[in-house]
Amino acid sequence: MHLLIINGSPRLNETGNTEIIISSFIKGYDCDENTYELFSVSKRSDWKKIKEAFYNNDYILIAFPLFAESLPSILWEFLKYIHPVP
Repeated sequence: MHLLIINGSPRLNETGNTEIIISSFIKGYDCDENTYELFSVSKRSDWKKIKEAFYNNDYILIAFPLFAESLPSILWEFLKYIHPVP
């Protein structure tokens, strides 16, 4: 099974908690014939690639930190980018 993983954290570095959790998930997931693509919304230059991957994948995992029970603003912007509100 192919899985698209989107890191919705605003952090660019690889020491954030969301990145650590994704890395642990991948260790368990990356077996047999499972494949994955990993993108980060904090890299705005990749948004077009992420949007294309989003619409071309059936299985999508979006991981993000909870900030006072809400989405990080960069993830909210990305979700509006891939599906603009009329």
